[in-house]
Amino acid sequence: MVELVRRLTRWSPLWGGFLVSVAVVFFLGLILGLVLYCTPLPEHYLGSYVLAILTVGVFLGAFAAAQAAQTRGLFHGLLVALVFLLLVLGCTLFAPSTFSLAVFGRYALAVVVAGVLGGIVGVCWR
Repeated sequence: MVELVRRLTRWSPLWGGFLVSVAVVFFLGLILGLVLYCTPLPEHYLGSYVLAILTVGVFLGAFAAAQAAQTRGLFHGLLVALVFLLLVLGCTLFAPSTFSLAVFGRYALAVVVAGVLGGIVGVCWR
């Protein structure tokens, strides 16, 4: 797994971290879907589950980007978070459901904080 992250981030720390975050969110989303399908867990808390998955995914992507860059972790983490938010915003605007600026703002705040923290931890982690 570590070698795969190194290969992804060798080309560009930003895009490697972004791909790591997308892969983590996709994988955790699949696991959440299976858990919700196979267990009697209530779907009432789906928004909180999604928020946790997005936060973990962006944190790990920013961590990978900062590890690859080995400098300016806050900057790389913030860039990974912003690119990820652009992807989420693009997918949300083309979805057939209604768009809520309040919900997107809550997700955006959590994702940006996770990206910044992931970048800082990624630079400091040796």
